[in-house]
Amino acid sequence: MSKQIVIAAAALATAFAAVPARAVDGCTVLLCLAGPWQSIRQCVAPVEQLFSELWNGDPFPSCKLASAPSATAASRPLGASSSAGNRMIGGWNTAPDPSCPPQYVIQAMRPFYTCQYAGVIRVTVKGVPWSTTYWSPTGTSVTNFTAAAQARGMTQDRRWLADLLAYRAGQAQAATATRRGL
Repeated sequence: MSKQIVIAAAALATAFAAVPARAVDGCTVLLCLAGPWQSIRQCVAPVEQLFSELWNGDPFPSCKLASAPSATAASRPLGASSSAGNRMIGGWNTAPDPSCPPQYVIQAMRPFYTCQYAGVIRVTVKGVPWSTTYWSPTGTSVTNFTAAAQARGMTQDRRWLADLLAYRAGQAQAATATRRGL
């Protein structure tokens, strides 16, 4: 074999080599999901990438610093036993998925139900439930912060509040109509 053929073969092999997928950093998304990530510029791309990876069947990325016993307090900004995990929701069911909040349940045809969101990510900070983010593969999401998170200064997601209030108003309207026999 001539030297030129070897160089050409090496160049072709390099050109067609698979580029490894860039996986999202588990510690970054854990920190982002524990806060109002949509309003933090550095969080938007990693969290949206996370939604895409979860939709494609990838597992939730791990963060060894979140609960590593040997990590120092300074290297664990969320404290010990902090974690996040994803669960896929939705699909067509004969009853609403209990993981889907009622304001996001869709009943397209009886008796089948689905959820507006494809997955739910629950974040725990220092062993205490902190937030629940409902996400879709298109990148839309809504976050519900627990009372513990709100006590620490987290403000509730405006979309979550607006959707919940609209749902409750619709429920009250339906109950009134039922009482009146309409």
